[in-house]
Amino acid sequence: MRADFGDGGYALIDQSAKNTKEVTMYHTYFNVTNDLIGFGRVLKTSCAHEGEWSFLGRYTGDIDPTVHCDGSTDRFNGIQITDSVNFYAPMALGPGTATGPATPPNTVYFGTDTLYRSDDQGNTMFPVSAAPIEPGVPISAIGVSQTNDLIRVVGLDDGSVYATVTGGALVNISPGLPIYITRVVMDPVNPDVVYLCYNGYQLPGALTVLQLTNLSAAVANPNNANFVPIGPPTTFATSVNGFVVDPLNTQHLFASTDQGVYVSTDTGTTWALLGKGLPDVEVFDLQLQSPSRTLRAATHGLGIFEISISGL
Repeated sequence: MRADFGDGGYALIDQSAKNTKEVTMYHTYFNVTNDLIGFGRVLKTSCAHEGEWSFLGRYTGDIDPTVHCDGSTDRFNGIQITDSVNFYAPMALGPGTATGPATPPNTVYFGTDTLYRSDDQGNTMFPVSAAPIEPGVPISAIGVSQTNDLIRVVGLDDGSVYATVTGGALVNISPGLPIYITRVVMDPVNPDVVYLCYNGYQLPGALTVLQLTNLSAAVANPNNANFVPIGPPTTFATSVNGFVVDPLNTQHLFASTDQGVYVSTDTGTTWALLGKGLPDVEVFDLQLQSPSRTLRAATHGLGIFEISISGL
């Protein structure tokens, strides 16, 4: 069922929901410099349908004062409409940052050529990087550690990689591959390990994934960064569009490509095609559902497929 208008981009669900009714959800439409930059949000599942998403960001003209069914309105939230930005601008959720018995909302990150962060579910966004990081070069992928909101890594259109482990200024730790970065994925257990995924059509051979094993040391001295090629998940050039590290066994990796979903049970030393029945179509994203141990794959135009990985 169509939930909203616009070209679909990133879709995120806040993990602090107490029930299935009051759930905060985000999605990106399309982004064009000097026209519209930002994302949609609803605060209730009953409001996740056409015309009821509040837009948070900036667009031309006056702000629409319409009150949507979750009680919220559009907000110009600090994102600059003059930023350089990708059509599909990246979004990511960090962990909650509050202390105490209640689960706080996830922090929200949005990338133009500047990295923005929000701790109030997108109502206000503040730059947490240089603005811009590299003039005219948009962020293409954002990774935030789920163990520490101060640990952040971003990839840019030109293959540059910037990171911080303190929430301070981003440091250039680029591995020297001038290729579009599709995903930055943080190890869910070890905050020092990061996976960089690439559009492999632009790379020599079929390299598509790098593992950074020592993020803290790399930020302290980029010359010490240890990047390890762990692909390719295929024997031919492709694009890795989604990537999952199993939190119960971080040697288990899953990569979605333009030609299917692949699994490695030895931290990328060997790969194999996962499951049967998936059509020959681009798989744009992967998510692992706990505790059911269900891996879900979102395709380009042919729906969502799932498979149990409990036997791995």
